[in-house]
Amino acid sequence: MQKIPLKLAAAGMKLAKSVERADGIVLVGEGTELSDPLITRIGQAGVSSIVVQGSPVDMDGLEGGADYGRIRGRLEHLFRKHRDDRFMAALHGTFDRYFRAKAAEAAAEAAALRSLEENDADDSVQADA
Repeated sequence: MQKIPLKLAAAGMKLAKSVERADGIVLVGEGTELSDPLITRIGQAGVSSIVVQGSPVDMDGLEGGADYGRIRGRLEHLFRKHRDDRFMAALHGTFDRYFRAKAAEAAAEAAALRSLEENDADDSVQADA
């Protein structure tokens, strides 16, 4: 089970937990397979992250979110004096998960942009031929 930003959701993934609005109303039930229209509707309801089955998204070593990755790398240094404090350890974990998700989101956006640019370039080459 993996919590991912909605922007990284893809058709075919299955929900490990129900998707709820901020007011607690269930939008989509656990075990539902995602489709592109369903992902769009979940986003329109104001949901920014979902929990899916398995670990379909690699959240480590992401280059696309350089700023988020750099910040995440600094967390160890920033929390180095608080290793024995349970509250600070929990806070460190929260920040780590947040910046890992933001880095993954930025990497996905960068990859999508590169793909669009490549497709546009291919289309213009074919149009010239």
